[in-house]
Amino acid sequence: MPTTLTRTAADLLATNVVRELNMGRCALTNVMAADGSGNWCHRVAEGRGGPKIPANGVWMTALAHRATHSAAALSRACGWMVSTPPDSTRWTLEDWGAYLRRIPVLCLAQGIPAWFLLDDSGDGVARLAEDAEVEAAGLDPARTLPEALAELERVTGWRAA
Repeated sequence: MPTTLTRTAADLLATNVVRELNMGRCALTNVMAADGSGNWCHRVAEGRGGPKIPANGVWMTALAHRATHSAAALSRACGWMVSTPPDSTRWTLEDWGAYLRRIPVLCLAQGIPAWFLLDDSGDGVARLAEDAEVEAAGLDPARTLPEALAELERVTGWRAA
């Protein structure tokens, strides 16, 4: 008989996978909060139906998370936030995973700043996105994380540590 995770166990697994993608450090700044904490940041907001699966999460410090919400257009251009599809109200977790796996995110994964496609399988694997995959999602493969962070600072006044 296959094992089924409870929602709480699935949430915990997703949180651990997302946190460990950059070894517990902020996926934007590579900083670890002084108390070792961080924030799960939904790419598609939970209130808009975004599930807690690894492909829908980016681990950030609380300050970076707040700054990304203050710069929604930039956050969408970097894949930190993702638009909610109009037909998603009845989607399964598998539907969400298939949708989110196609939208790259500009972040640090294992300390490497680049465009990544996030996996929702639970194994914590992210892979570098090819330029064509970034373009197919309507994003700019030439954008770099340092450039995005400089723009985030200009727009919000927040400074990466």
